Amino acid sequence: MILSFNQKNKKIVLNEKGKMHFINLEQISYICSNDYLLTIHLVNNTDRITITGKLGEFEVKLKELGFAKINRSCIVNLTAINTYNLIHQKIVIENVELKVSRNCAKQLREHLSVRKQTTIHQAKVSINELIVL
Repeated sequence: MILSFNQKNKKIVLNEKGKMHFINLEQISYICSNDYLLTIHLVNNTDRITITGKLGEFEVKLKELGFAKINRSCIVNLTAINTYNLIHQKIVIENVELKVSRNCAKQLREHLSVRKQTTIHQAKVSINELIVL
């Protein structure tokens, strides 16, 4: 559950089984949900925090701060994306492949300012370097 959210300092306070976690938003790679259980994956695969809550709550609060929905059960920190494969509609964050749904693909491309290309050589995009291979 989200206890508090400080947009100015870009920090979030989460409650996990009696523990309070103070997390900088830059530390979050992505958040996935399984019903009402949310798993927050931190950068460098250092840790995971599992809490109860609704993914929609996070989506609304984090939308303006560089996070985007990629499918019905996952939102990602756009700065954490290493690769976006436009042909197979998958992104890679720290060697973890996540599927991008057709419904979310257009919005994700708009967030990333990436246009879908027609050739295989242009299909993989490295977001961190903004280089089309």
